[in-house]
Amino acid sequence: MKKLLTLITIIFAVNIFSYSIIDEFNGKLINNFTARTASMGGANISDGRTVLDAINNPANLSLIENKLQSQFTFTLNKIAEDRKLPLYDSFGGYVNDAVYVSNTHYYQNYFGGVAYNQSFGNMKFSLGLVYNPYLNFDYNYDEDVRNDGSSNDNSYPQIIAINEINNEGSVNAYTCLIATKIDDLPFVKTLSLGLKFSSLKGDCNSETKIIWSDYARQQVSLFELPDYIEKNSRDFDGVEMMFGTNIKINHRVSAGFSFSPETTIDVENFQNGIQSADSEIKIPAKLKLGFTYKPQNVFRTTMNVDIEKINWSNVDSNYDDIFTYSLGIEHNLANKIPLRFGFRYESDPVNTEIALPSFTAGTGFPITENLIFDVSAEFANREFQQEDQFADSYYNDGNYSGSANYESVLWNYRIPADRENKDSINENFLKIMTSITFSW
Repeated sequence: MKKLLTLITIIFAVNIFSYSIIDEFNGKLINNFTARTASMGGANISDGRTVLDAINNPANLSLIENKLQSQFTFTLNKIAEDRKLPLYDSFGGYVNDAVYVSNTHYYQNYFGGVAYNQSFGNMKFSLGLVYNPYLNFDYNYDEDVRNDGSSNDNSYPQIIAINEINNEGSVNAYTCLIATKIDDLPFVKTLSLGLKFSSLKGDCNSETKIIWSDYARQQVSLFELPDYIEKNSRDFDGVEMMFGTNIKINHRVSAGFSFSPETTIDVENFQNGIQSADSEIKIPAKLKLGFTYKPQNVFRTTMNVDIEKINWSNVDSNYDDIFTYSLGIEHNLANKIPLRFGFRYESDPVNTEIALPSFTAGTGFPITENLIFDVSAEFANREFQQEDQFADSYYNDGNYSGSANYESVLWNYRIPADRENKDSINENFLKIMTSITFSW
């Protein structure tokens, strides 16, 4: 029983951080909301043109040229994860890292918003309503646990257990945006100011399972092998505020700024259906600064650069503040067909050596005069090390025999024990995003 309790503790210790195992507990902050922005590395603080662009800088709402606008975005994410462990020869020498489990899963997200603009002389007032996922907890992990049987004669060692982690849920933002723009000021061409107010609500359901196989149960007939099933759910409730400004210095240069103070999300926790102590998730203050330059050339090029600072150290002393850098370029070819590409670099606050560089590209075209379709693709890869998801000692059938003289019937040569070395993890991300914008 003591060994079983130790294993349960280890399982929860390694899963403290959806799409990726790093974001499994605290969630993944959603950053890009339109295909145009995503294709330009996420850089849009000073060059937002649609209602969903205003999520990152509410002042951009007043840059919409039409009186009314609606926008819808769909994203498809493919996440491939390989976990490796060190492989040693018979003399104890390191040979290589061997992949022992691979997972590939797909996830979807939806965003939508509407905006209304009204001009009075050299001033414009704008109002927007938006729905968007704010934090995502989706993550899935499947692993076959095999014994040390022979792999000769084109056979595989027997599966003795199945491991699973299934997380599903999100915190969604129901957002109201207001902005104003003043034209023809003495020192700048336009000045825009904006405010965002978001009600944050959502839930997350997670399940961790270790299920013994029929083969294992048949081999171990003298006693019962205990399955492990842990179910947890969380309900979220919070509020986020953001302030933003956009300054168009002239027809070639613009600058943008947005700031959101620290946000607290209240959490109601349930373990196996029984409510436990409430907790909270703290989202650190975020400061974003962006610049846009439009050089004079035949391609009507737009260059965007964004820098974001996230103050994670104010939330937890074990975290580091991080900077995120985004760069995007758009060339307009013939027939108003744009060619866009970009780059984004971000690191992890728990370990800043874990970097996530992203390469992006995309385009768009008008379906009708008022209906625009945009599409983007983003590819990212990162590698890091982490403890084993499930402690190996759990699969020692001798732990459950109740006898010190029991000889394992599941293992032939080596009784499994917990590994001290960490897994090497390689993650590949592919995101396809499409946006439809209707203005009139």
